[in-house]
Amino acid sequence: MFKNKVYKVIFERLHTVKSVCNKMSYSELISEGVKSCSQNEQGGIVATFSFPSGSRIFDGHFPGNPILPGICQLEAVKYMIERVRGCKCRLQQAAAVKFFQPVLPDQEFTLVINCTGNGDGLLEVRCKGTTGADNTRSTEIYSARLKIQLIDE
Repeated sequence: MFKNKVYKVIFERLHTVKSVCNKMSYSELISEGVKSCSQNEQGGIVATFSFPSGSRIFDGHFPGNPILPGICQLEAVKYMIERVRGCKCRLQQAAAVKFFQPVLPDQEFTLVINCTGNGDGLLEVRCKGTTGADNTRSTEIYSARLKIQLIDE
């Protein structure tokens, strides 16, 4: 079935992450790590996260060397928009997503999320994740441009 061992290992790891996510929603996993949430002067969302080493969010990614899955970092953006705006939303498009550094267990990181929209329920989102105590010593962990659809319930 697999051409080589590398494909088999990748498949097994993806299956493990999928198994965890089937038992718990991304929202439940992400909510465990939220430390703070506020709005900056420009109206953007600033949220701080830290996931303990025993969190199920790390299950299967990667055994013996856990890092926060990239999809969970993007889901954290969606989760915070839902929390601040008070409605559900769906990720429509992810463009220019770049991961620069891994997020490790117990490592605190901050997301800055800026949204613009024209009233049609579709948000243009720019986000940046950083680690570090302040902006002078922070390290960029990822950046992304997303389109998120707000969903009326």
